[in-house]
Amino acid sequence: MHNATAAIDTAALAIALGESPSVFRWSHFGALAPWLSFLVTPGFRICLSCLAQGYHSALFSLRLFDNCPLHHQPLLAHCRCGRMFKVTISVADFKRAGNCMCYQQPYFTPESCRCPTLDPSLAGVFDPVVHWLEQLSQVIRPTQTRSLINDEIPARLSLLSEWSEALGLDYPASFMRPKSVARHMFHIRTSGNFQGIKLREPCVVTSRQASSLWKNTPSTWTYRAMSRYMRRHLSRGAEYWALELMGSPDPIAIAQLLRSDRRAECAYAEMLWANNIEPHVHERRWPYRYPHSAQWPKRWIGAFVPTKTSLGAAQCWLEYHTAGASMLALWRAACAQASTVAQTGTDERESTRKILSCPCDWSAVQKADGTLHFLCLSTGTFRFSAPSRPDKRARSEGIRKAREATRQAILDACTGPCLTWTEREGWYVTASASPTNNGCRRQRLLGFKENKPLFWIFQDDNQFVARLCRTKLQAFGTTARDAIGALRCSLRQYARLYGSVSLGSI
Repeated sequence: MHNATAAIDTAALAIALGESPSVFRWSHFGALAPWLSFLVTPGFRICLSCLAQGYHSALFSLRLFDNCPLHHQPLLAHCRCGRMFKVTISVADFKRAGNCMCYQQPYFTPESCRCPTLDPSLAGVFDPVVHWLEQLSQVIRPTQTRSLINDEIPARLSLLSEWSEALGLDYPASFMRPKSVARHMFHIRTSGNFQGIKLREPCVVTSRQASSLWKNTPSTWTYRAMSRYMRRHLSRGAEYWALELMGSPDPIAIAQLLRSDRRAECAYAEMLWANNIEPHVHERRWPYRYPHSAQWPKRWIGAFVPTKTSLGAAQCWLEYHTAGASMLALWRAACAQASTVAQTGTDERESTRKILSCPCDWSAVQKADGTLHFLCLSTGTFRFSAPSRPDKRARSEGIRKAREATRQAILDACTGPCLTWTEREGWYVTASASPTNNGCRRQRLLGFKENKPLFWIFQDDNQFVARLCRTKLQAFGTTARDAIGALRCSLRQYARLYGSVSLGSI
């Protein structure tokens, strides 16, 4: 039935009978695409009325036929003795040609073989089926197909009918309509007309581009764009939470952290997602750093790119969509796995390297008008939504309150006497300076190998003041730079006297 090893040369048979070889193309399922193997029953099926008229078709074994399209009778897959009709012929079968092993079910008789009585025009009912199978053979599929929803045949048949409708394929009217199954994600995209569009010539790679970590491929650009979107809208501040998660060896503590803050859970999912797409991502992120090694390999984000086809300019369009669909499925799976870790507290370090399940499947077909139809099916529904953003009035009010809180904190700290140092007068004690307006900023004092203390910089009357946040030490200057420089000099003077810049609880 499948003619897998070309046991019967249908081309030679067609020439011997004076027919075109295309007539025998679907006399067996050797031309059927491998991903459609679930369409065919394990054994062949027969129609008794067709056999009595000297006719049989391999298309009877398609699961989408429940009755014979010619006589509307049930198709039989078993003999009267209960044996299933085999798809292969052994040496013993030649001794009882045309019959089952029990001799109760004759397939053909010499009369029906030599003089068929079926009207040849009635076989035209299979023309839409052949046309549909030919269209499916042109569908572009991924090299490694993940199962959809489950491995049950009815679910696959139902999805196949929905595929045909979505991709604009002519689903035969003689097929039965399988019961529809719930589909969670069903995305359809249609390209423009690629006819007459030529591929761009390879551009000259400059020295700056050659030293880049990234390869110039559609999947790489898709990954970078999605990663940038997540950092800006979905997992803002993910670097902080990622470092917290990586520094905790206790799975229970990690689960509590994920449950306590949604941002931590989103950061955990983003870590899972990046680990499954970019190899060695820990050598570049958490924290961000640039690898300066000359032997550093370029990033290869190409696991989702389909096999090369003869699409021409449409190939690039297809690669972008396949990469995007696969990465979105990975993101949904990462979110679901992060939620599971938060609920169960079973965080294994291997789980940060591999997502357990990520069902995603896609199909594409090129139409005669040059357009490309892309369809993606996915069972994942879990995903993080972007956090709500306040309006402009709320943001302005939040900024005002933050500035007021900072000013109030400075006013509370800037009370009583304070240690002061100047280059001309040295150390002395004077009253604490306080800000006269809301222009207060908190900065980190640089220039020290040990602790880099936090300090406030603000204006007091006609001079600028730099004051440590946790210690009563201040310095003055005519400009902000002079005040910061004076504070730095005072700490260095203190270090020369006492051997450290630590002033209590800096």
